[in-house]
Amino acid sequence: MQTRLGCATLYRVRAPPGRSATNRAAPAPRHPMSSTAPLTDAETAVPVFLGDRVRAGERAALLIVAAEEGSSPGATGFRMAVAADGAQRGTIGGGAVEHRMTREALDALAADGAPRAVWRFTHRPGEAAPDVLPSGMICGGGQTVLLRLCDAADLPALEAWARGDAGRLTLDARGLHFTPGSFPEGPRFEASGGAWRYTEPVGQSFDTVHIVGGGHVGQALARQLLLLPLRVEIVDPRPDVAADVAALPGVRCRALSYVAGAAEIPEGERHFVAIMTPGHAADYEALRAVVGKRLRYLAVLGSRGKAQAFRERLRADGVPEEQIRRVRIPAGVAIGSRTPAEIAVSIAAEIIAVRRGAA
Repeated sequence: MQTRLGCATLYRVRAPPGRSATNRAAPAPRHPMSSTAPLTDAETAVPVFLGDRVRAGERAALLIVAAEEGSSPGATGFRMAVAADGAQRGTIGGGAVEHRMTREALDALAADGAPRAVWRFTHRPGEAAPDVLPSGMICGGGQTVLLRLCDAADLPALEAWARGDAGRLTLDARGLHFTPGSFPEGPRFEASGGAWRYTEPVGQSFDTVHIVGGGHVGQALARQLLLLPLRVEIVDPRPDVAADVAALPGVRCRALSYVAGAAEIPEGERHFVAIMTPGHAADYEALRAVVGKRLRYLAVLGSRGKAQAFRERLRADGVPEEQIRRVRIPAGVAIGSRTPAEIAVSIAAEIIAVRRGAA
């Protein structure tokens, strides 16, 4: 199993003298252009941060995992931004490679000239190859990280990326470029001789989690999901819930009845539904509105007793057994959760497992 963030502990990086180091977990500033797009901070934090710094007349470093093989922290497409004052957004997987590359970015920002752009690391102790650096890690894989010092020439691409425009992002020795359009292929890195090129589709269709019911657990789940590259929406008719959700950047609140909101949820492999209304009756009616739809994930908050009662009622209502089996109830993985935050973690973990093909 590949380790994305767990091969080593994350480091707090000390900025060079004269600069203050800022913990990279600090909230990302919201860019005015991204406020109209229903994208989460996880999707836009890096281009928004880089664009803000470049518009302020500063340079800032972009780090991207362009390729990985075997067990390695940071999957292809992981990205991170580093400013000269040590402020950071995003991650390239943590551990020794992120620590090393953050230092290289800070050193490059403090120096003149163009830095080394392509960094190849191996996580196999004792393995040696030309232009491949030992990471000091023992994960057993390897990764390639790109380093780009963004400047005004990169601003058009950064702004399109931050807005969530659909297109292809290209990074090569000339800089960062954006091509509008639809590009179904995934990230790709090509290198030949001294030439290299990384491309990645951005702003394409994202998986959407529809939370039917925005109470304590619903809002806690939305907060968890904001950390992931997902679109998140809450269906709830209560005005006080809409006011609370308004404080969650990137979460859309649809002020519809639970049944009406559930009925409008689109079908498709990119749609995940978690039902958690204030009452069993509304839960069941919302479930009936979506149980026949083709969805990637459908779950209902509740106990095992509630699960048995709902399944029996679905059978009595003539719902096919195949559709009933697809309903995950109780929602979430079994971690002994009790509080809203713990339940939210369990449901978020189940959604991740489904997305990764592990459940």
